[in-house]
Amino acid sequence: MPLQIVVVSGKGGTGKTTLSSSLVYLFGAQKFPTVGIDADVEAPDLILALGGGKLINVEEIYESSIATIDYMRCTKCMECINACQFRAIRNLKGYPDIIYELCEGCGTCAIVCPEKVISFKRIMTGRIEVYQTRYGYIVTGRLELGRRNSGLLVDIVRNKARTILGNPDNQVLIIDAAPGIGCPVISSIVGTDYAIIVSEPTESSLNSARRVFELIKHFNIPTGLVINKYDINESFVKIIENWVGNNGIDLLGKIPFDRAVPESYASMIPLLEFARNSSAGQAVLRIYEVLLEKLKALGKLSKGGM
Repeated sequence: MPLQIVVVSGKGGTGKTTLSSSLVYLFGAQKFPTVGIDADVEAPDLILALGGGKLINVEEIYESSIATIDYMRCTKCMECINACQFRAIRNLKGYPDIIYELCEGCGTCAIVCPEKVISFKRIMTGRIEVYQTRYGYIVTGRLELGRRNSGLLVDIVRNKARTILGNPDNQVLIIDAAPGIGCPVISSIVGTDYAIIVSEPTESSLNSARRVFELIKHFNIPTGLVINKYDINESFVKIIENWVGNNGIDLLGKIPFDRAVPESYASMIPLLEFARNSSAGQAVLRIYEVLLEKLKALGKLSKGGM
């Protein structure tokens, strides 16, 4: 089975994608068959952090449904409006009207309809895009505008990634999760071998890290933490370190604030290729070495590799 590492943060903008792209770069450089998964299907950008790549496959996914009403048989009883918990049906000039952007396709309206005039049609959930880069394959999910099945799409993207290299024993999957703790994050975390939380030295970022850790803990997944831009508020770092120590989380390392990071991102060049010897680049290399040792201790890596 492939080694699956998920990189999460309870909030956006913590540097999660920078770390994810660096791990794809590093595992790929070590000749591991590596696939990066962009599980932020509403705003994917992992491919940008790796400098782009060749789009080799696009697949449209039709796993969503929306309700439709046969108005020739509808008696305008409005039971469907009363039953819809998503408020996806409104009264429009005396008729029930489906708001397609809000419809979850759950089927409740069809159940309560006394005349059985509500049916469902398949619509596109989103797309899966596969890119080939110098550092490995990148599989990206793109949720269709207005669709709500982000967690389902992430699950499909992960399944697609697992089949790309035929599941060799030494395959590595790096999952760049969406921010927050919603459905796409749950779909990104479940079944992984190791989770990495990226946090900043602020109260809001730590609170977000606490929330996402509760989610990870539910699935009993070993967890490490990286403190990004630690030197912007060094007095707060000790608070994070105490929390990490009290919860059995591995402190993988700290990354300083470094202009090389946004400059590499703006240049669409991976950090370790753009400025390997920068302070941030060297910190990421140390974090990678610590991560390898943690994975070996957990039996996820052998002494010589996978």
